[in-house]
Amino acid sequence: MRRARRCGETGDRVTAAQLTLRAVALLAERGAVTVTQLARALDVPTTTAHRILGDCRASGFATQQRWGGPYTVGPTLRETARLLEAESRLNEATDAAMSWLASESGEMVALAVLEGRTVRFVESIPGTRETSIGPQNGRVLPAYATAAGKAMLSRRDSSDVRRYFPASGDEPEPLQGTTWQQFAAQLERVRQTGWAVTMGGFRAPIASVASPIVAGDGTCTSAVVVVAPRSRLDMRHELLETAKLVVKAADRIHRRARPIAVGRP
Repeated sequence: MRRARRCGETGDRVTAAQLTLRAVALLAERGAVTVTQLARALDVPTTTAHRILGDCRASGFATQQRWGGPYTVGPTLRETARLLEAESRLNEATDAAMSWLASESGEMVALAVLEGRTVRFVESIPGTRETSIGPQNGRVLPAYATAAGKAMLSRRDSSDVRRYFPASGDEPEPLQGTTWQQFAAQLERVRQTGWAVTMGGFRAPIASVASPIVAGDGTCTSAVVVVAPRSRLDMRHELLETAKLVVKAADRIHRRARPIAVGRP
């Protein structure tokens, strides 16, 4: 006679959480499963399988159209799968757009994300032009003092952005002498043009141009950035051409990674 597994035991025993996760994985793989099929797959009594599927139904991971019938994929599991697919699409779209931008501009291209009041560069592609800027991975800078930060902050309400701006006298080099009103005006220009620029600052002869990556729901927590020697972007024509490329790259990511509608079969 088979002995029922005791949930919570360690060693060779599996926990209730592990059994539930395996049940969810099986349901996602097959699309439908009966109590008997789950009991056989997990090697547990039918009473345990019934309880596990009942928990899955209560949390939305499974549904059951009729009593005694098979359990099928529920709205929570369907939504989770679609969100994961959307994230995968976003990653693929970002990689493709960054590669395209690096090829077209010849400059170092980076992906920056907003972390609290700072911007972190999480990914970069080296430039191919002579004297290109090196990788920026892991670098953290104040959001209000960078092109990437201004690009992302331009998508937020002024009342929210105000807390990102430093108190008078605490401004970093790129903002020295800049008032809140002037900074707010800069963000408004970014909203209108779709790109932000920072020339020099932090004792580095570099310039950066960034455009926000806007999700389908209008939120923005990342930006695509071109970083180059300031001498190359000092020329207005070069700056505008680079800005066009950056905006196009951000738009490519937005269009190719639009969230998939959730909550519907």
